[in-house]
Amino acid sequence: PPLVALRCFVGADTAADSSTSSSGQLLTLTSLLEGLRVVPTFTIVDPAGSAYMLYRKDQRSAVGYAFVTFSGARAVLDDAKKTAEKGGYADVWKDAKITIMPADIA
Repeated sequence: PPLVALRCFVGADTAADSSTSSSGQLLTLTSLLEGLRVVPTFTIVDPAGSAYMLYRKDQRSAVGYAFVTFSGARAVLDDAKKTAEKGGYADVWKDAKITIMPADIA
C-alpha cells in the first residue's frame, strides 16, 4: 500500500521576516512513526500488559489512552480507583499499573 504523506511545515526562514514561510517538507508516515518510537508515553495496563480500554457506547468502539507524563497517568488511575470504589467495583483497578510505551504504538 502507498505511504501516507503528511505535510510538516517549518517556520519562517529568518526571524526578521516572519511573513515568509518555507514551502514545507513532506514527511512519510513511516518517518513519522520512526521518530515517535523514541518518545515515551505512559499507559495504564492490566497484569498481562494490555492497555485498559474505555468502551464508548455511542460509537461502539473502545479507546485506550496514553499520557505524556507519569503524573498525568497517575492522576487518572487514582481517580478511576476512587470512582470504582464509590461504585462498588474497586477490584477492577486493583492490579492496574502504569507502564512506559513508545508513542508510535500508544
